[in-house]
This record gives sequence, C-alpha cells and structure tokens, in this order.
Amino acid sequence: MAVVHSDTQKNNELGHIIETLLDILVDMGTGYKYHSDCIEELLKRTKHQNFYLAIVGQVKRGKSTLLNALVGEEILPSSIIPVTAIPTFVKYGSNLGVDVFFYDSGKKHIDAENVEEARNFICNYVMEEKNPENIMKVSFVEVSVPASILKERVVLIDTPGIGSTYLHNTETTLNFIPKCDAALFVTSVDPLITEVELEFLKRLSKHMKNVWIVLNKIDYLSNKDLIVCKKFIQNVLEKNGFEGKIFPVSAKMAISGKKQNNQEILAASNIDGLEDFITKDIFSKKKYILEESLYIKLKNAISEALTTMEIEIKSLKMPGQELEEKLKLINQQLSGFEKEKNIILDSLEGERKRLHESLEDYCNEVSQKARIFLHGIAEENYGKAKDPYEFYEISKMSISKAIIEFFESENGNAVRFFDAKINEITEFYNKRINQMHNFIKHTISSVFEVDYNETGKTFVFEISNRPYWVTHIWMTGFKPFGEEFLDNFLSVSRKMNRIMTRLKSQIDELVMHNVENLRWPIFQSIDRFFIKFKNFFEKYFSQMLKSITELVNKLQQEKLDSQMRDQEIIRIEERKKIFQKAIMTIEKNLINNKNQG
Repeated sequence: MAVVHSDTQKNNELGHIIETLLDILVDMGTGYKYHSDCIEELLKRTKHQNFYLAIVGQVKRGKSTLLNALVGEEILPSSIIPVTAIPTFVKYGSNLGVDVFFYDSGKKHIDAENVEEARNFICNYVMEEKNPENIMKVSFVEVSVPASILKERVVLIDTPGIGSTYLHNTETTLNFIPKCDAALFVTSVDPLITEVELEFLKRLSKHMKNVWIVLNKIDYLSNKDLIVCKKFIQNVLEKNGFEGKIFPVSAKMAISGKKQNNQEILAASNIDGLEDFITKDIFSKKKYILEESLYIKLKNAISEALTTMEIEIKSLKMPGQELEEKLKLINQQLSGFEKEKNIILDSLEGERKRLHESLEDYCNEVSQKARIFLHGIAEENYGKAKDPYEFYEISKMSISKAIIEFFESENGNAVRFFDAKINEITEFYNKRINQMHNFIKHTISSVFEVDYNETGKTFVFEISNRPYWVTHIWMTGFKPFGEEFLDNFLSVSRKMNRIMTRLKSQIDELVMHNVENLRWPIFQSIDRFFIKFKNFFEKYFSQMLKSITELVNKLQQEKLDSQMRDQEIIRIEERKKIFQKAIMTIEKNLINNKNQG
C-alpha cells in the first residue's frame, strides 16, 4: 500500500486521502485495478524524486570543504593532490555508509563505524595517489550521511575541479552538469575570480540556468575587505553577463562550528544563509513543480475512476438485453485497440533502428574529424622537431593529451545530440499514446452514454534524470618503436617520414578504439530507452485493456435481484462522493501550490 511520508500537514492529508482511495479501488475488484495501479505508480515515482545539487569550481577553492560543511562532517577528502574525475554523490541515510560503483556494474560497500573510516575508504578510490588515472575503473561513489540538509531528498555532488593538471576534467564536469537540477559555483578570496573561472562560467551557463556563486574563505578577510571583495566580484560577474546572489561563507569555520556546536563560530561562517537558500528557495521550487505534476496526474486518474463507476452504475440500471448488446459492441472494439497497440510497437522499433543508423553516421563523422585533427598535430610537430627522437616524443605527448580533450568534448556533444533525439521521440509517442488512451476511454464511455473528459497526459513515460555517468578512460597509449625501426643508416628525413607514417597509423588505431568507446555507451543507452519505453507501454496499455475486459466480465456476471442491485448502486454512489471530494481537495492543493510557488 502506497503511503505519502511528509513533515507537512498538507502532504499528510493528501497521503491519507490517497491511501483511502486505493483501499476503495482494491475493494471494488479487478475492473478497477488499472486505476489503482496508476495512482500507486504515480506516488512511487514522485516519492523517489531527488534534488541534485552539483558543487563545481576551480581546484583548491574549497569545494569538498564546502560540501563537508553543509553536511556537518569531514566526510570527503580534501588535499593539495588533485582527485581523479570521479563524481561523489552525498545523500541522506539513517546510517553512515559508502558505495563504490565500477564500470563493470560491480560494487563495494562499507557500513562505516565513524566518519574517519568512511573518508579513508573513499580516499582509496577518488584520490589520484591511491587510484592513479582511475586504474580501478570507478564510475562513481555514493555516500549516505544522516545530515539534516539531506533529509528532504537533496543530493550534493562533488565534481572534478576545473583548471587542474587534468584539463579534460572541465569537459567531464560540463558533460555531467545538464543532468543536475542546480549548481553552486565555488570561488574564493585567494585569489579573486580568475579568467579561467569566468570562461568556465560562460560555458557552464550554456548548459544550466540555475547556477549560484559561493565566495569561500571569507575568514581570510576583515568585514571591510569582504564588502570590497564581494562588490568587486559582483561587478566582474555583471560585466560578463552573470546575475544573481553571491553567498560569502567560510566552509572551514562552518564545519568547525558544527562539530563544536559553537553558535558564534557558526554565525560568523555565514553558512546558515546558504543552507536556507538551498532548502527553502531552489529546492522548494522543484518541489512545487513535482507536487503540481502529481496533483494533475492524480486528478486525471481519479476522474477516470469516476467514469468507470458511472459506467457500472448505468449498467446496473440497464435491462439485461440492452446491456448484452453494449458489452458485445465493446468486445468488438477491443480487438481494434489491440491492433493499434501493435502498430505503435512496430513504429517504436523503426525509431530505434533509425536512431542506431544515425549514431553510426555520427560516429563516422567524429572519426574523420579526429583523424584530421590529430594528423594535423603530428604534421605541426614534424616542422618543429630538430631530430626524429624529439619528433616522436613531443608528438606522443601532445597527441595523447589532445585525444583526451577531443574525445571528452565530442562525447558531451554526442550525448547531448542523442538525448535531444530521444526527448523528441518521447514527446511524440507520449502524445500519440495519450490520444489513443483517450480514444479508448471515450469509446467505452460513448457506448454507455457517459460523459468523458479528456485527461491530457495521464499516460506519460518520463525519462529518468539520475545524473550518474560513466567516466571514460580514453585510449592514448602509443606502441613504442624498436631500435631497428630507427635505423641509423637512414637519413634524418627518411627517419622522420617513417615515424610520421607509423604515428598516423597508430593515431588511426587509437581513433577507431576511442570512437567505439564513445559509440557503445550511447548505443546501449538508446536500447535501454526503447526497452523501458516498450515495457512501460505494454504494461500500462495491457493493464488498461485488461481492466476494461474484466469490467465487462464483471458487468455480465452482475445479475442481481432488484433489491441487491439498488444496494450496489447506493454503495458505488457513496464511493463516488469520496472520489469527488478528493478531486476538490487536490484542486485546492493545486491553487495553494501555485500561490506558494
């Protein structure tokens, strides 16, 4: 049984209403199973919606320290040594625990006795010195912490730092950001905002609207200097087209104040203002949107249940022969609905194949672009190098670096391109399926001469927005040349030409492998999407047709005497009133939600 858990009176009231409605629908039999399943699934999906808040910024600005300050524990490592490009998700848990997820779908878990044990476990996987170049193939880390700021389903995400030794971390972060709900950009007073940070902010703003600035390490400044510093940053941001709040904080003081339970230190850290903004402003906006969506879909599901009740009441009042004729007509219609369902499924399969073909064409273009770009670097080095050995060494280093940056950028472009394609397909088929859904309901209602109001998007497939991604390891290794290859009897120019030929051959091989590394996850993502969509469609559509069939069977079997028939009509009428009252409550909540939002 689905129950809504919330601290607010409004949601407690709504949860009680929906629990009552579900009990009634279950009691009314299999003819109402479709309605009860719809309502229960809506609640289940809404209950698990999280708010993903990414912490981004340049290295050594205090991102991890800020995240630690928000949860009140030094759970994440902070070091002068850069971490690998592995995201760490910090979510609410009643007990302290860590899960490390690997590329091969494997996982390691620890129930930590204390914060130090958890932090040491995390260090083994996210620190460059413990996991150089991510040789352990970690995809992401998930930490559960019993922190009050996380209780309302806020998930904080520590991201790779921009401007580090690992330049592709910037691309990795930008590829990841669009799947989050909002971001806090962390800068600090030592030094003030840099050109690298401004450039990153410009790129970041193209991928996400909800970005706010956190000015960290204010404990380094006097109050007077802080005012000057904040105004300077505000002016710089405005000149570059950025508006919005700046939150001056001292993450170091905040975590110290929380651990010591020292209100004076905590107040001086300014962390309260940022925490209130996260929970009461940016998170509450998403919560209102989610609630509004829930109320509308619940209202639609309840309206459809009321239509089914009205049909049952009408059937009970009908003469037997007239009812038989109407039920016979509905049975004839059901075979047509099945045929339409299969047409939609065939059409979806065609969409899947076309998307795969589009992916192949896209990857061929990336492959050609990569070869031209990397061959160009080799040719540029050819003109600069003094001898064959220098040519080989500088080419190997520059091309290895360029491969990572090129493919990280192209991977982000490819993912965004095919995400947009999938969104288009989702929108089109959601609309088509809802039209068919309404047509079926309208047809059944017309047979019994019952009013049916179209319910819009009752039948909706929603793409999961869980921002977990695979950190790619791009292939950069060149095969070393043997001594015999660099024959001393050859002239310098011939040696250089032989190296160029071998380099281009190895570049082509690396391009082929890296394009496949880019292609395969997207290929799998496309297939996963269509499998989920197909399963969703078959499950709910089949449930709806089954529900109609079972309702028909129930109506055929309800051969009651007049007294029992009257009692059954009264029973259904009473339940109709409960559902009608529920719709009024939901409409009131919708109005309140809009006023608060």
